[in-house]
Amino acid sequence: MRGDPGYEDIKLPLASGSRRIHGSVARDLGVAILAGRYAPGDVLPGEIEFSEQLKVSRTAYREAVRILSAKGLVESRPRTGPG
Repeated sequence: MRGDPGYEDIKLPLASGSRRIHGSVARDLGVAILAGRYAPGDVLPGEIEFSEQLKVSRTAYREAVRILSAKGLVESRPRTGPG
């Protein structure tokens, strides 16, 4: 149940009216961040993994991250690794 300290799953409502899927994803991720599920400096799971976990398109996930970035809740950086 939401609000329980052990709450781990992010549940997404179906998009309705003016709420789009990326807005629901942004809201739920934002709530998880503000609730302390993700600490400053934590790296969120990758786009592919997280979009599959949330059962949303990668585009919806990217747009949600863009919204959270604009609000200062996340910092989006290009992926680094072996070339």
